[in-house]
Amino acid sequence: MMRIIKKAAAKRRKLGLSIREASVLVGVSFSTLARLERNEGGPSMAVARKIQVWIGEKLSPASPEERIADLERRVKYLETPHVVTR
Repeated sequence: MMRIIKKAAAKRRKLGLSIREASVLVGVSFSTLARLERNEGGPSMAVARKIQVWIGEKLSPASPEERIADLERRVKYLETPHVVTR
């Protein structure tokens, strides 16, 4: 997974784009793309696919292992308490 993040970061730098500009083009939030480029966790399957499209990689069907890993990340996120500030 990190291979596509490295390719996306290289493309972003080559085009002279900020992370914010690239995040708009990829279709993900600024914080998600910044976190991925800092190697702080991995992308969900949906984000990975958006990045693959942006860097021009052919999409392949997700393996059962990838689907399970994605679902486990989502469950972990939902089980984590979040502080809401106003």
